[in-house]
Amino acid sequence: MYRVAMRVRPYLFYDVVVSICTTCYRKVEGKIVFQAGSVYMLKRCPMHGEERVLLADDVEYYRKCREVFIKPPEIPLHACAIAIEDFLTSADRRHVRKCGALDCEVYFIDRSKGRRRHWCSMKNCGNREKQRRWRATAE
Repeated sequence: MYRVAMRVRPYLFYDVVVSICTTCYRKVEGKIVFQAGSVYMLKRCPMHGEERVLLADDVEYYRKCREVFIKPPEIPLHACAIAIEDFLTSADRRHVRKCGALDCEVYFIDRSKGRRRHWCSMKNCGNREKQRRWRATAE
């Protein structure tokens, strides 16, 4: 009779998540694990190797947050996080621009032909900025 040695892992597996590599922003799969009373995400990028990220230092609190305290209004926030992750991993980061309007904090992907777009929206920010410049020259 053969005896198979069981490999004991130093952690308890909890969930699988989609994450990104912190170096190249490539989409990678991660595992959420409990180890030594803390919660970690273990992920591996094909280019940059393995990474271990501390998510929480209390396993029970983390489980309650994930399993008990999630309310329906918070679920769209998760969808927003997935959209942001997709934006960061699929867009060519050289074309990500900050809106040129002084009072706007929006970032956008410049998909214009010459890559010379200045504003997130010509209707709002572009129009306001052009009016502001025209008023400054008219005075």
